[in-house]
Amino acid sequence: MGLFPNEVQLSIDREKVQRLKSDLDGLPDLRQERVAVLRQALEAGSYKVPNQLIAQAMFSDLWARSSGGDES
Repeated sequence: MGLFPNEVQLSIDREKVQRLKSDLDGLPDLRQERVAVLRQALEAGSYKVPNQLIAQAMFSDLWARSSGGDES
């Protein structure tokens, strides 16, 4: 135990961190795939947003502006 009764010691296993980082780097970026799908739909003219979702987004933005908050 250290000099202080509430002292905590953390150890970092650098090899494990590097291995996890490499594993993450090897995973596909799912957002890139989603962006590509959405881009194709926009270009094809087949991407449609339901009117209710547009209205909800407008109301949320208006509410955030009127209350001084920032919803983004």
